[in-house]
Amino acid sequence: FINFFGMQRVGKPSDSVKASDIGRAVLKGEYSHAIDLVISGRYCLTSSDVSDEIQTARNLWATERNIARTLTSMQRSSSNGSFIREKTLLRGMKRYGIDNQQKVWDCLPFHVRTFYIHAY
Repeated sequence: FINFFGMQRVGKPSDSVKASDIGRAVLKGEYSHAIDLVISGRYCLTSSDVSDEIQTARNLWATERNIARTLTSMQRSSSNGSFIREKTLLRGMKRYGIDNQQKVWDCLPFHVRTFYIHAY
């Protein structure tokens, strides 16, 4: 098929998480799942496309679910402004608690939240 929307909307077949997957979870009201997908990242944890620091930070979240350690790891490995969405969600969990997932999701800017919905 012809990809009119670009990689950010459709993604490569090898990507583990696509924006449309996150949008579907949000529309179903599964905020916890959507947040987990954002923090897990677009690439598989074993992908060679991402740096070791990024893999370490995402692996920390996948295995421990430790907000403070994951946030610290992401801050250390993001000197160029990456992990903005992930750090926003982790800070939201730190502020509102891990059980208030909709409030945590609402910490993301409006244009980011709607991007995921439009991708679906």
